[in-house]
Amino acid sequence: MITSHEIMKIMERECRICMRLFSKLPSGSFDYRPTAGQRSTFELLQFMSYAIAGAAHAIAGHGWDWWKEHEAIAEKMSPRDFPGAMERQIDKLSHILETMTEDTFNNVKVAEMPWPTDNTIGVELLGNCLRWLIGYRMQLFLYARSNGVEISTRDCWFLTEDDPTATQN
Repeated sequence: MITSHEIMKIMERECRICMRLFSKLPSGSFDYRPTAGQRSTFELLQFMSYAIAGAAHAIAGHGWDWWKEHEAIAEKMSPRDFPGAMERQIDKLSHILETMTEDTFNNVKVAEMPWPTDNTIGVELLGNCLRWLIGYRMQLFLYARSNGVEISTRDCWFLTEDDPTATQN
């Protein structure tokens, strides 16, 4: 059975990959928008800076206040604020998961979501927060590649060799 600690390790690693991808973006790429209906790179960064922890906060039964507060903060951020915002998100995710018992993680049903669910908190964290994080990481990778950043598929999926945490599995 997967534990809340293991999920947190995976989500933190995903956040760090996103931060590393961000570090590769040229400053002129923040207005890039693949099509008129899609987020720009900067809008994607803004959303990524709070959405995962905001959803985790609600899934854990604490309501949507953290989401709303950080959505407003993200509207005022600049691209250079992204790494700090992701660090705060990691801290929030850690706090949520560290203060939750494994029984709650594995057995308590989610109460308040804008979509129907009868999942446990742990399943909903996997099915939404982790899935979203992976999807938005991939989108950020593709935006970087579309802006001429020479990165490999490995950069999307792993902390690569020039990252000091690359030895982590």
